[in-house]
Amino acid sequence: KLTDKMKASASANYVNTKGKGRFGTGYDEKNPMQGLAQWFQTNLDFGRLKNSYERAVGGQLTWNANSPTDISPAYTNNPYWTRYKNYEDDERNRLFGYAALDYELNDMFSLTYRTSIDFYQERQNERVAVGSNAQSYFSTKDRTFSEWNTDLMLKFKKSVNDFSLNGLVGINYLDRNIQNIFSETSGGLVVPGLYTVSNSKVAKSPTEKLLEKNTKSGYGSFSVGYQNFAYLEASFRVDRTSTLPTNENTYFYPAVSGSLILSELNGIKDLSFLSFAKLRANYAEVGNDTDPYNIKSAYYQYENWGDKATFSVNSTLKNPDLKSERTKSIELGLEANFINNRFGFDFAVYKSNSFDQIMDVNVSRASGYSRAFVNSGEIENKGIELGLHANVYRTKDFNWDMNINWAKNKNEVVSLYDGVGNILLFSAWKTSVNATEGEAYGVIKGTDFVYKNGRKVVDSDGYYTKTDDDKIIGNIQPNWTGGITNTFSYKGISLRALIDIQKGGDVYSIDRKYGLATGLYKETAGLNSKGYPKRDAVSNGGGILHAEAVYADGTQNTTFASADSWGGDQYYGRTPEARYIYDASYVKLRELALSYTIPKNLLRKTFLTKAVVSAIGRNLWIIHKNTPGFDPETGLSSGNQQGIANGSYPTTRTYGFNVSLGF
Repeated sequence: KLTDKMKASASANYVNTKGKGRFGTGYDEKNPMQGLAQWFQTNLDFGRLKNSYERAVGGQLTWNANSPTDISPAYTNNPYWTRYKNYEDDERNRLFGYAALDYELNDMFSLTYRTSIDFYQERQNERVAVGSNAQSYFSTKDRTFSEWNTDLMLKFKKSVNDFSLNGLVGINYLDRNIQNIFSETSGGLVVPGLYTVSNSKVAKSPTEKLLEKNTKSGYGSFSVGYQNFAYLEASFRVDRTSTLPTNENTYFYPAVSGSLILSELNGIKDLSFLSFAKLRANYAEVGNDTDPYNIKSAYYQYENWGDKATFSVNSTLKNPDLKSERTKSIELGLEANFINNRFGFDFAVYKSNSFDQIMDVNVSRASGYSRAFVNSGEIENKGIELGLHANVYRTKDFNWDMNINWAKNKNEVVSLYDGVGNILLFSAWKTSVNATEGEAYGVIKGTDFVYKNGRKVVDSDGYYTKTDDDKIIGNIQPNWTGGITNTFSYKGISLRALIDIQKGGDVYSIDRKYGLATGLYKETAGLNSKGYPKRDAVSNGGGILHAEAVYADGTQNTTFASADSWGGDQYYGRTPEARYIYDASYVKLRELALSYTIPKNLLRKTFLTKAVVSAIGRNLWIIHKNTPGFDPETGLSSGNQQGIANGSYPTTRTYGFNVSLGF
């Protein structure tokens, strides 16, 4: 901190010389801090302080400085610095669309041809500015993606007495091409603020990648209906993919389903309160291939050693014997509507098992590889789904509709690769998310509390004790999910509100872990149960008492744990990782939409047949949550990296405006 005397002396000298003499040239009344820093360097020889002060003036001041004379960040950048200095920019030019042609050959047969294209080119640039807590950096990625998808189908339909027949056979061709060129700096930037790959301190060659995949398919379906009461449908598909070995690149998968319209049965169709009822059952199999280039190992080129090229085999062993994955599922369902369709439900139970999953598993490094692709494992999902809908209130001008959905899924990893009982999906800071045999997919492992008769155990200093080995301390899978949608309509105005609900599931917070250790959260301050500041020394009445805990012998804990330093009770090196597991339940106002349909009489003299204007807001309100200080969805992402919240930015609300026109 600058003393008033130092600041007064510096200001007086600075104003008197007006940028001349010992302060040098370049005086600017709008930037007196520059002269102040120069004064420090000249008079007090505070070179390091000057550099740190310039960083602070530039917006780099942060709570976790390295030292009093070096206020560059030790762990985390100032969020404003990240926003304005370490930003990324993306640019994409995209063309997509489809064309279709239907031709009726006769009353029974028709021919359909359709083709679609999705093509885009994009560039992604990322920056780390000089002065950040990480080494300065710039990278650019150019990506070209193209996909052609073409179908040719012969369809037929026919009614014969009480039977209705429908079906089709077709072929499909899918071709996908992805090209990536990635360039990045090495060793930091030479010139601050110049974001080009050539501004790298160490020259580095770009990385180029080409991914090509095509699939040729044949498929068909056939359905028969009897007297608008009973329906049976069967379908099949055969895929030949370029990403599997030649002897395993063709796979077949079928499906069959049946339904009975119960409301058409004698004795039931006469029930005045029943508008519609259907019982359904289906069985289906689905095949799946893998990404390109997972069946043959190839050399990867690294940076040259002088004028010598260097190559290495990828550390993940490819597998020339891979075969397609397979998922088998069965579902039973019942749906019904009552009182002129004003109320109804849709109920289903299901079971799904996935086999021969293509995964890369850990292998002994003595083999020369760290991971290997295999076909193995079985994952089972089974559960129930329930949907309710109701026209709650209706008048001539006003209408209130409600839809409720609820789902519960039980997930289990039935088996994994031979000799492997666990696959690491993701890990961060002594905690991991795993696929463990016999457990749900996505269990969280780490050190747990030690318990005595169901109560947490503390040591003689009042600190929580922890297990020697990692235990299952959480699970990313929720107990159940649900939603409630209410739609209110009055004349041309409509208001729709969606409430989104999740019960259960766990999230591990690294933010809380470090925030508690460094005293950022309110729980680390205030008074303890004796009325003294928690951060005072225990000898002065401070500390924290874990009143719910016991000693190892089972007697009640009466010891106040020290909380007057970073290494005290909240220190993550001492406490179990289970302390940072939180219930991910929530209730959210996920979406609110207000729309107005312009009356048709106002459009009568225009070329429009319909016009609707809407205002939409999403992620508007967290009504309830059990995670202190953060959104329970903050640790969620695509793929396997779920269940761990690590420096995520707060969830954003979004607002939109929409105009829909019909011609």
